Amino acid sequence: MFSQFRQTLQKQWCVRFVKNRPTSLTYKTLINMALRVTVVVLISAGVSYVHVMSRLEAQTQVQLEKYISARGQYESNIFKLAQDNLTLLRDRLLQEFKQPPNDFQAEFERQYFSWNDGTKRNYPQNRPRKDFDSTRYAGSFIGQNVQITKELKQQLLTANTLISAYGSAWSNQFVDTYFVRRENATTTYWKGVPILLETPPDFYMPKEEFFYIAEPQHNPSRSTKWTGVYLDLSVKVWMISASVPVYEGDRFLGVVGHDVVLTHILHLEIVMSIP
Repeated sequence: MFSQFRQTLQKQWCVRFVKNRPTSLTYKTLINMALRVTVVVLISAGVSYVHVMSRLEAQTQVQLEKYISARGQYESNIFKLAQDNLTLLRDRLLQEFKQPPNDFQAEFERQYFSWNDGTKRNYPQNRPRKDFDSTRYAGSFIGQNVQITKELKQQLLTANTLISAYGSAWSNQFVDTYFVRRENATTTYWKGVPILLETPPDFYMPKEEFFYIAEPQHNPSRSTKWTGVYLDLSVKVWMISASVPVYEGDRFLGVVGHDVVLTHILHLEIVMSIP
């Protein structure tokens, strides 16, 4: 009896195995198909990713090339424009210096005032400095112990008139325009900033880099020279300066110059980086 029961159980197990076999094959087939589909999807995704990244890299490279080209052109234009401006200003100053002097003595006394620190400036010391109209007029400064000759008086008056006009016209590109004599006398236009009214009395401009790079011993070719980057302590901004020497024949008179504030260039970089 036990033997008969075992035979019956074996028969039932064989039947179940035969019935379940097709189901097992179907499962394996589905698994294989799923794996193949997964592999295909992964490969397609990988190819798509590589393609998208390649296109993005190409677009980024094109934009970067455009940015570098535009930035280089802008900066090149700024340097070229500074050189052209200063050459024009130098020539105009020399032309006016040759004109017969008028009654400049009385005009000089009217425009220039002695300060108790030993300097002369074109504004009274006892008046509020905020009242000086630095949007229209250049400021002037004559340092301590400077011998004020007739030539110096005439040239400063002439320079003040020209730099007030040209500096105002160029202020959208250059923060200031100036003429500095070798005797430590200067006239400067800086729109909205009466910078020479704030200049310390012992400030000696010929020792500054923007001046000595243009002196005959440092610039025998009399070409336009650029300073390195420096921090202007009077206005707390980083800048570079362009200087063109001014000669009357072979006699070195001084320099004309522009300052370029570096934040202007950085502002352009930020604007250009926006898509």
